[in-house]
This record gives sequence, C-alpha cells and structure tokens, in this order.
Amino acid sequence: RQHTKSHGLISFTDLSKRVSKAWANAGSDVREFCAELREIGIQQYREEIANYSKTVENIKSREVSKKAKDIMNHVQKVEHDKHFVSELKSLEDSSKVFNGSSCFTLTNFEAEVEMVASTFD
Repeated sequence: RQHTKSHGLISFTDLSKRVSKAWANAGSDVREFCAELREIGIQQYREEIANYSKTVENIKSREVSKKAKDIMNHVQKVEHDKHFVSELKSLEDSSKVFNGSSCFTLTNFEAEVEMVASTFD
C-alpha cells in the first residue's frame, strides 16, 4: 500500500529503514539514554492515568452526592407537603382554603407523596 500523503522529502518506507539501521548501529550509551527516557515516559503515563482515574472518581462521587442531595431535598419537601396535607385535612371548612377555582386535589397529591416515600422505606 502506498502512503497517500507525503511531505516529499522521504517516503515512510525509506524513513523506517534509516531509523532501523541507525538503531542497530547505536552504541550502548544511546540505548541506555533511550531506555531511561522510556522509563520516565512510562512513569509519567502511570501518574497521568492515576490522576485521571482519581478525577473521574471524584466527578462520579460529586454526581452521586448531588443526586443524593437532590433526593434528600425531595424527601424533605415531600415530608413538608405531607404535613401540609394533614393540616389541610384537619381544617373543618376546606372551602376557606380552596376557593373553588383550584385544581389541586388531595387524593392525587397524597398518592404521589406515598409513592415517593415508599421508595425510601
């Protein structure tokens, strides 16, 4: 297969052959230097992966914490609303609270409150 893009100075095949020949003729000091660079690169890579993993874990942890906080806020709201519904029920004359134009129904609201509360039991 022929390389489709080239800078025109040397083909990839020729470059590969020259690098291979130079490496075969390289002295031990060059090989040791390259081995040290490789070890440094590997260490940097491992550190970057570890930091990335910690970052991903922190992001996921924050997302879970936010979801838990949202759920707790919803539960508190539901508990508050449950208390509000019981206060409304205790009123003798609900027509003073509901002037007839409200579409709020206690039955639907109680069902929603019970459904949400049951998920946390």
